[in-house]
Amino acid sequence: PEAINDGAEMGKAFVADGAAGTRRVAAALGARKWSLKEIENADESLLEGFAISNRGSTSDSKKRLIPRGEGWVRHDDVTLVN
Repeated sequence: PEAINDGAEMGKAFVADGAAGTRRVAAALGARKWSLKEIENADESLLEGFAISNRGSTSDSKKRLIPRGEGWVRHDDVTLVN
């Protein structure tokens, strides 16, 4: 439960200030003691809002890449054949 609360705080800092804010909050959380009430009220669903989603163009381009070299052919969406 403490990790859930720590993750929520670091997620908020990342959204607001990026990696630098996350490092700052992580350093402060090292000395943080969560109260029993805060631990009992820890909610994992808070962490789902901080997931970084790939923009459609980057995931589409990664899916269609073919390795260097000769003879690689795309068999289907996920399989390459040499």
